[in-house]
Amino acid sequence: MTFNTNHMLCIHLEMNASDFEQMRNESRFGPKRQQWATLWTGLLLQANQCDVPYPSQFNWYAGNITIDGLSLDNVGVRKKGFLGSIFSDAPSIKTSTNKYVRGQYLGRTANITLNNNAEDPTRLKTCLNTKVFELAGYPAPRCNLANVTINSQPMGAYSHLETIDQNFLQRQFGSDSGHLYKGQLVDFREDCLLRWERKTEQTNRLGQPLRAIAKTISMSTSTPATMTALLLYLGDLIILMMITHHLKSTSRH
Repeated sequence: MTFNTNHMLCIHLEMNASDFEQMRNESRFGPKRQQWATLWTGLLLQANQCDVPYPSQFNWYAGNITIDGLSLDNVGVRKKGFLGSIFSDAPSIKTSTNKYVRGQYLGRTANITLNNNAEDPTRLKTCLNTKVFELAGYPAPRCNLANVTINSQPMGAYSHLETIDQNFLQRQFGSDSGHLYKGQLVDFREDCLLRWERKTEQTNRLGQPLRAIAKTISMSTSTPATMTALLLYLGDLIILMMITHHLKSTSRH
């Protein structure tokens, strides 16, 4: 998969029409996206009880994908997003090339992330933000644009964003070992650690690295010296969290 910013990918997805209708009407919190009042109620209830994981109501579907003329059959397709993007008729999408066919890759790529830019009319903010962080020397995901169609229906210009997974860790840090978590509206509080989502097989299932961070923070005082020492201790972890949080707040993918 190329992330050449001078090239717009042409991505065509084909899937069962009823599957697509069901997929794009799904929401993370259970009700269909048209039931906005129920959605907001679900979000508020979840926000007030951070000691349980967020629900994940997105289902996987089978489909075929063609990217710049190269086709793969029977890939996994699901909707993605947290809140803002789910109200669009053109859903943000995650595809897994080896979801149903073991060992099926596009080069070394298994996971493809396509963000619908539903809250960005310019379609530029996500890729501009990643470039700013990259030029500043931080471990940012790569990004370019993609012209997406689903079942021959134009979906518009999506941001093709490098998935933060084991390949990303290997490219940025020279190793894919260690722990990788994703957080949505979370904090480093011991009573909220279940909100952190485990992203790789080798990531600790019990969240022990997060517990160590939460314990360190709770033991630290708010003096400039101790806070500086804490930031140095956390290092690249905080930087990567800042980058991914900034990308979410600007593109709402």
